[in-house]
Amino acid sequence: MTLAVFGHGQQSPAQPVPSDPFQQAWERTKDADPMVRMRAAETLGDMRRPDAGPALAPLFEDPHPFVRSAAVNAAGRMRLPGIAPRLAALLDPAKEGEGHVRQAAATMLAFVGDASSVEAIVLALKDSERGVRYAAARSLGSLRAGKAVRPLAVLLKSPDADMRRTAAGSLGQIMGKESLEALQAALLDEKETAVREEIIRSMGFLSDATAAPTLTVALKDPVPAVRLQAAMALGRLGDSSGQSVACDLLKDASPELRITAANALSLIGDEGQGLPALDSAVKAETDADVKGRLEQARMVLRAKLGIPESPPADALPEGGGDARPPASTAPPPAPEAGAKKPAVAAPAVKEPKKAAPADEGKKPKKTAPPARKAVAPEKKSSGKKEGRPKK
Repeated sequence: MTLAVFGHGQQSPAQPVPSDPFQQAWERTKDADPMVRMRAAETLGDMRRPDAGPALAPLFEDPHPFVRSAAVNAAGRMRLPGIAPRLAALLDPAKEGEGHVRQAAATMLAFVGDASSVEAIVLALKDSERGVRYAAARSLGSLRAGKAVRPLAVLLKSPDADMRRTAAGSLGQIMGKESLEALQAALLDEKETAVREEIIRSMGFLSDATAAPTLTVALKDPVPAVRLQAAMALGRLGDSSGQSVACDLLKDASPELRITAANALSLIGDEGQGLPALDSAVKAETDADVKGRLEQARMVLRAKLGIPESPPADALPEGGGDARPPASTAPPPAPEAGAKKPAVAAPAVKEPKKAAPADEGKKPKKTAPPARKAVAPEKKSSGKKEGRPKK
């Protein structure tokens, strides 16, 4: 009240007119603070407006590398028209000296999806920065660039195991006979488990039936995880010969392997072997998290095979009550009104109207007992004979 009284008659302060967030971010790209410019570039990228190109273009030349990186990421995510040549130019160390900016450019070229940038990305496979090489290898796989098969095959012999694995994954995305040949040759000499897994997985994705003999040999690999990958790769080729491998590994001590085996069976299992193995594994599993994953795989396989879920063990059959507990087969209890009857009343009598009351020798009162009320209709009780006792 005090504020209302003293404020009466005074003008309220003018409220600032809210500015357009897009225009506000545009203006902040010119701010003297590089952190403000970086956040402005990120904001423009989040807005995904194609007319933000003129605001982001000057930031490609910003003196601060983190501002340039933010501008590259924003432009790539927005897939601005004509941005691919600008990003490809940044892969040249002579034009962009910061490795993380070149890495951002190599990554965003995969988002843009312009095949004209393949040659520049292939050159980036030899970049001095490890992160740039990884980004370039992944982007070539995403672009499914056939020209990149041979350079990626060379990386399968890299001393860096992670680079070999990345190259194998990219080759699995580039369909073609040349990719399969490179992967098969690399598998023969590969010692690292993770790399062998990736090579076999990629061979399955290539969907080339000529890979089946190599994958069949891999079913006997000493490492269980590699055997599972071989079983799944064969399954993608329509070959379920690795099903027994997955069934055996459902009992492995490793929770991760049990889950992977279940996932493999959801892909390659059949009604005769895979589904019964999953049913048994679900019942035997004691780890709640693993049990849920196994159950999910079992449901996927059932749906794939067109087999409906079985009813729970304690559910009643559709046809009747044979499966009810024994207590439910006993005669139904006497109705509540029977509480006034003597204990000798037969339980089979459905209507207790003929049962004699406890005081049988006495004359009935005006209020009729339940048995008589059930038999005699109300019309007879109102007849002339009821009036005779008044004489």
